[in-house]
Amino acid sequence: MSEPPETIVGSIKVSVQLRSGAQLLQLFFTPRRLILAHIGKRGAGELTGMTLLGKWGAALEGLFKSPGEARKQRRVRRGFEEMSPDEILKADKDNFDIVYGDVVRVELDKNPDLVGLMILTKDDKYEFLTSRDFADVSKLLQDTLGDKVETR
Repeated sequence: MSEPPETIVGSIKVSVQLRSGAQLLQLFFTPRRLILAHIGKRGAGELTGMTLLGKWGAALEGLFKSPGEARKQRRVRRGFEEMSPDEILKADKDNFDIVYGDVVRVELDKNPDLVGLMILTKDDKYEFLTSRDFADVSKLLQDTLGDKVETR
Protein backbone atom coordinates (compact mmCIF):
# COMPACT_ATOMS: atom_id res chain seq x y z
CA MET A 1 0.00 0.00 0.00
CA SER A 2 1.15 3.51 -0.69
CA GLU A 3 1.53 6.12 2.02
CA PRO A 4 -1.25 8.77 2.14
CA PRO A 5 -0.23 12.25 0.95
CA GLU A 6 1.28 14.53 3.59
CA THR A 7 -1.08 17.32 4.70
CA ILE A 8 -0.79 20.61 6.57
CA VAL A 9 -2.42 20.33 10.01
CA GLY A 10 -1.83 23.92 11.13
CA SER A 11 0.32 27.03 10.79
CA ILE A 12 1.64 29.96 12.82
CA LYS A 13 2.87 33.31 11.51
CA VAL A 14 6.07 34.24 13.38
CA SER A 15 8.94 36.73 13.31
CA VAL A 16 12.64 36.34 14.01
CA GLN A 17 14.62 39.26 15.44
CA LEU A 18 17.52 40.36 13.22
CA ARG A 19 20.11 43.07 13.89
CA SER A 20 18.33 45.45 11.52
CA GLY A 21 14.69 44.45 11.95
CA ALA A 22 12.83 41.18 11.68
CA GLN A 23 12.32 38.26 9.30
CA LEU A 24 8.70 37.17 8.87
CA LEU A 25 7.98 33.46 8.47
CA GLN A 26 5.04 31.09 8.38
CA LEU A 27 5.53 27.81 10.25
CA PHE A 28 3.57 24.95 8.68
CA PHE A 29 2.96 21.78 10.68
CA THR A 30 2.40 18.36 9.09
CA PRO A 31 2.04 15.00 10.87
CA ARG A 32 5.81 14.37 10.54
CA ARG A 33 7.65 17.69 10.09
CA LEU A 34 7.71 21.47 10.49
CA ILE A 35 8.16 23.63 7.38
CA LEU A 36 9.58 27.15 7.74
CA ALA A 37 8.45 29.40 4.88
CA HIS A 38 9.97 32.87 4.41
CA ILE A 39 7.51 35.73 3.86
CA GLY A 40 9.53 38.96 4.13
CA LYS A 41 11.56 41.36 6.26
CA ARG A 42 10.84 44.47 8.31
CA GLY A 43 13.29 47.26 9.04
CA ALA A 44 14.04 48.24 12.63
CA GLY A 45 11.99 51.45 12.42
CA GLU A 46 8.92 49.71 11.05
CA LEU A 47 9.09 46.95 13.65
CA THR A 48 9.25 49.37 16.59
CA GLY A 49 5.90 50.90 15.67
CA MET A 50 4.29 47.50 15.30
CA THR A 51 5.63 46.30 18.64
CA LEU A 52 4.33 49.40 20.42
CA LEU A 53 0.92 48.81 18.90
CA GLY A 54 0.92 45.13 19.85
CA LYS A 55 -1.81 43.17 18.08
CA TRP A 56 -3.12 46.36 16.44
CA GLY A 57 0.17 46.51 14.57
CA ALA A 58 -0.78 43.38 12.65
CA ALA A 59 -3.77 45.23 11.22
CA LEU A 60 -1.46 48.00 9.97
CA GLU A 61 1.11 45.58 8.61
CA GLY A 62 -0.15 45.86 5.04
CA LEU A 63 0.88 49.52 4.95
CA PHE A 64 4.53 48.52 5.31
CA LYS A 65 4.71 45.65 2.81
CA SER A 66 6.48 45.89 -0.50
CA PRO A 67 4.43 44.64 -3.48
CA GLY A 68 6.76 41.62 -3.80
CA GLU A 69 6.29 40.73 -0.14
CA ALA A 70 2.52 41.08 -0.42
CA ARG A 71 2.53 38.65 -3.38
CA LYS A 72 4.76 36.20 -1.51
CA GLN A 73 2.57 36.39 1.60
CA ARG A 74 -0.56 35.68 -0.49
CA ARG A 75 1.24 32.73 -2.09
CA VAL A 76 2.27 31.36 1.33
CA ARG A 77 -1.24 31.90 2.73
CA ARG A 78 -2.65 30.12 -0.31
CA GLY A 79 -0.10 27.39 0.41
CA PHE A 80 -1.97 26.44 3.54
CA GLU A 81 -5.06 25.90 1.44
CA GLU A 82 -3.74 24.83 -1.97
CA MET A 83 -0.07 23.80 -1.94
CA SER A 84 1.43 20.53 -0.78
CA PRO A 85 4.20 20.61 1.86
CA ASP A 86 6.79 19.88 -0.86
CA GLU A 87 5.46 22.75 -2.99
CA ILE A 88 5.75 25.10 -0.02
CA LEU A 89 9.38 24.03 0.45
CA LYS A 90 10.13 24.72 -3.22
CA ALA A 91 8.35 28.12 -3.23
CA ASP A 92 11.45 29.93 -1.87
CA LYS A 93 15.10 28.94 -1.88
CA ASP A 94 15.35 29.78 1.84
CA ASN A 95 12.41 27.60 2.94
CA PHE A 96 13.38 24.46 4.85
CA ASP A 97 11.92 21.72 7.01
CA ILE A 98 12.66 20.11 10.37
CA VAL A 99 11.64 16.49 10.88
CA TYR A 100 10.03 16.08 14.32
CA GLY A 101 12.55 13.34 15.17
CA ASP A 102 15.28 16.03 15.03
CA VAL A 103 13.47 18.27 17.56
CA VAL A 104 14.96 17.93 21.03
CA ARG A 105 12.79 20.46 22.89
CA VAL A 106 10.30 23.29 22.29
CA GLU A 107 9.82 26.07 24.86
CA LEU A 108 6.79 28.35 24.89
CA ASP A 109 7.05 31.62 26.80
CA LYS A 110 3.83 33.56 27.41
CA ASN A 111 4.19 37.35 27.46
CA PRO A 112 1.37 39.94 27.62
CA ASP A 113 1.12 40.58 23.85
CA LEU A 114 3.52 38.07 22.31
CA VAL A 115 4.31 34.37 22.59
CA GLY A 116 7.98 33.37 22.55
CA LEU A 117 8.78 30.09 20.83
CA MET A 118 12.18 28.36 20.99
CA ILE A 119 12.79 25.20 18.98
CA LEU A 120 15.95 23.27 19.83
CA THR A 121 16.98 20.64 17.28
CA LYS A 122 19.94 18.27 17.17
CA ASP A 123 21.82 20.89 15.09
CA ASP A 124 20.30 24.33 15.71
CA LYS A 125 18.29 26.60 17.96
CA TYR A 126 15.48 28.76 16.51
CA GLU A 127 13.74 31.58 18.38
CA PHE A 128 10.48 33.14 17.20
CA LEU A 129 7.81 35.58 18.36
CA THR A 130 4.13 35.44 17.45
CA SER A 131 1.08 37.53 18.31
CA ARG A 132 -1.14 34.45 17.99
CA ASP A 133 -3.10 33.35 21.06
CA PHE A 134 -0.98 31.34 23.51
CA ALA A 135 -3.60 28.58 23.87
CA ASP A 136 -3.78 28.10 20.07
CA VAL A 137 0.01 27.91 19.74
CA SER A 138 0.31 25.54 22.69
CA LYS A 139 -2.40 23.20 21.36
CA LEU A 140 -0.86 23.01 17.86
CA LEU A 141 2.59 22.28 19.30
CA GLN A 142 1.24 19.71 21.79
CA ASP A 143 -0.73 17.98 19.00
CA THR A 144 2.33 17.73 16.73
CA LEU A 145 5.31 17.51 19.10
CA GLY A 146 3.75 16.08 22.26
CA ASP A 147 5.98 15.81 25.31
CA LYS A 148 8.82 17.78 23.67
CA VAL A 149 6.86 20.98 24.44
CA GLU A 150 7.48 22.90 27.68
CA THR A 151 5.67 26.06 28.77
CA ARG A 152 7.08 28.80 30.99
